[in-house]
Amino acid sequence: FLRLSNGDLALSCSAMFFVFAYIWFHTGSLWLTSTAMAQILLSLPVAFFIYRVIFQITFFTQLHILAVFLVLGVGADDVFVFVDAWKQSRATCSSELERLRFSYHRASRSVFNTSFTTAFAFGATALSPIMPISSFGIYAALAIILNYLFVCTATPCEVLVYHRRWSKEA
Repeated sequence: FLRLSNGDLALSCSAMFFVFAYIWFHTGSLWLTSTAMAQILLSLPVAFFIYRVIFQITFFTQLHILAVFLVLGVGADDVFVFVDAWKQSRATCSSELERLRFSYHRASRSVFNTSFTTAFAFGATALSPIMPISSFGIYAALAIILNYLFVCTATPCEVLVYHRRWSKEA
């Protein structure tokens, strides 16, 4: 069992490292990568708090831990969408405020659509009579919703800090 657990942990860490490296490659910024990974991973304990304390669901298994992979994928994609919108805003906007407005408007709609459909799909599993599947769906939906909220609130700030402090175009 210990050998399998250690192997699974190594694979999980490898997946997180791969996502970290890919975000870094795509954004070209260690700052954006680090803050993006922090907000993606932060959605899990906050979701757990809501799940356990507010919803008072005590059932939690190894299946729930797999939500980290879902949030890594959706969260990285959300950050890519916002960063790409920021890059596109350079061509049409002259001020930081205009760029931020353009990027937020463009990205928040796309990110909402993907996050809402994913959260809704996992929320639908809450109707399952099988407790592990039902509770996993609730937890995963919470994590996706929180990731969306973090992307809409933190990512614009992170991009603006990066633009002002390290970007060559500032």
